[in-house]
Amino acid sequence: MGSSVSKDQLNKKNVVIVGGGYGGMELASQLLKLGIPFTLIDPKEYFHHCVGALRCAVDPDFTDKTIINFSKSFGKQFVQGKVTAVDFESKKVTIENGDDEIEFTDIVFAVGSQGPFPGRTFVGNMSEVATQYQSLNEDIEKSETILIVGGGPVGVELAGEIGYKYNTTKKVVLVHPTEELVSPDFGNTFQTKIKGSLKNMKITLVLGDRVENLGELTIGSHFKQTVKTQKVSKEVMI
Repeated sequence: MGSSVSKDQLNKKNVVIVGGGYGGMELASQLLKLGIPFTLIDPKEYFHHCVGALRCAVDPDFTDKTIINFSKSFGKQFVQGKVTAVDFESKKVTIENGDDEIEFTDIVFAVGSQGPFPGRTFVGNMSEVATQYQSLNEDIEKSETILIVGGGPVGVELAGEIGYKYNTTKKVVLVHPTEELVSPDFGNTFQTKIKGSLKNMKITLVLGDRVENLGELTIGSHFKQTVKTQKVSKEVMI
């Protein structure tokens, strides 16, 4: 039989959660429901729901639906900052410049994973997030042809978001080194559907090919550049 824990024992706890990604956010939410004291620490002031983030590239107003303010959710149980040291003997974590220390009875590291913008964002405050996506949207608006290199989950989703909004008003070219989009693990039925959906949005698929001069291209530009693949050399506005 398992041992029981009294309410007094729980109240004496302070669970420090380092990282406010999906794991840290879920744990903090559960501890809040159970009434167990905790401190959530993250360098950002917000949780970023990256699953829906690519919609923000074409609809900056959607950004508000992908970020959640930690302070509004957890109040004083959230501390914005970066953990620079952990002392397991004294059970303290040091924040930022060493002036702030937080004691813990238990500690959970939920620092999550990294990834590039626009699928992920790691700027400190929510206003900066909105500015990032607004700037990207302006770049997309100015572009005649948009080149997306890579047909993994992010590349396909981004192509779909742009294609759905702009359809025939912009040319979207998706270059991928294999014939299978997203993952070779997905079978023929999936491949047929996803390729058909992208083609219905007038997206040009260049499959089984690679961009050879990626390092020579100016990203986020709005002038004609020559994109060279192993099979094609073409001047496009990107």
